Amino acid sequence: MSLFKEKYGKLFSSEKFLPNHKKIEIEITTDCNLKCFNCNRSCRQAPSYETVSLGQIKKFVKESLDKNIEWRRINVLGGEPTLHPKLFEILEELKKIKDKTGGEIRLATNGVGEKTKEILTRVPSWVKIANTRKTSVENRFDTYNLAPADDPLLRFADFSKGCIIPSFCGLGLTRYGYYPCGPGAAVDRLFGFDIGRKEIPLPNDNMEKELKVLCKYCGHFKDPSGLQHKFFSTKEEKISKIWKKTYENYQMKRPDLTVY
Repeated sequence: MSLFKEKYGKLFSSEKFLPNHKKIEIEITTDCNLKCFNCNRSCRQAPSYETVSLGQIKKFVKESLDKNIEWRRINVLGGEPTLHPKLFEILEELKKIKDKTGGEIRLATNGVGEKTKEILTRVPSWVKIANTRKTSVENRFDTYNLAPADDPLLRFADFSKGCIIPSFCGLGLTRYGYYPCGPGAAVDRLFGFDIGRKEIPLPNDNMEKELKVLCKYCGHFKDPSGLQHKFFSTKEEKISKIWKKTYENYQMKRPDLTVY
């Protein structure tokens, strides 16, 4: 097998990775106390203190219950979610979904700092804590900021096929609405396409239109199956031309996106 086929073969297959409508990641804050290299929420590259409001969470809960959506997993994350000032109120609101339909409420944390550690001791037992216990900003992550659009081999790829992340992790919800996945939502925060949905996408909605826009800039697309880490992951900060320009623009003027 040639190196090219081993590295890029999946990108030219007909396989599609469609969003999982039974799971959702809610990014309640972009604030982070660690800011790792290659963060796929751009917490390091474009720090922000944006949060999802308690009112937006209540809206999500009402919409989920009204539409009888049975979430198998609701993953609460950031940034670092323990930095959200209303974390416990958010969790109690989400419990209304768990109490009615079952499923898992999960809190994803880096476990860094005394404040975070203290808050984690008070998280209710019905919340599953996913603690990565990071100790450094240098972790082996995918090269999120190496945009496929900057790669001559990939710029004309079928971006509507997505990658394993929407399928495995589910939809993404931020203060700007619903996306095929969380990393895709972060692309919109920086590039300002303003394509966050304001209603939960229906199960038969593959969100291919959004994938076609977002995956063009998301480094995860280079490894659609998630099995080629030896080629597409690193501990070093790597940023391609389009992302460098986008981060520069973000520092001068942040995109004006409509909220959920």
